[in-house]
Amino acid sequence: MSVDIDQFILENEDKLKDYVYVTLDEIDTIPPGSYIRFINRENKLSGGGFLTFVVKGERDEQTKIILRSIVGRKIQIRPYFFPIFYKQSKEKPKKENKKTKAFKNILESLE
Repeated sequence: MSVDIDQFILENEDKLKDYVYVTLDEIDTIPPGSYIRFINRENKLSGGGFLTFVVKGERDEQTKIILRSIVGRKIQIRPYFFPIFYKQSKEKPKKENKKTKAFKNILESLE
């Protein structure tokens, strides 16, 4: 697949807002849970899913990323053939429930 990435980003600037293009050398740096989009066979931007993990192959062609779609479907993509973009997941802080607060109070009283 031969896509001019810079030109593709310019043409799809509105769809790729907050996304970062990732080269094969940078695949390991994508945090799990990040949302992945990729360029499909028709050279169009496709929504992928949330990164589960990366499987590094002996050769670049063998490296694949495993995603989970919003509906839970497992998706495998080989970034050598399908360039990818990622968006960092915005994890919301969890609210403390009554049990957590009580446990923290007990721990603080023991100090």
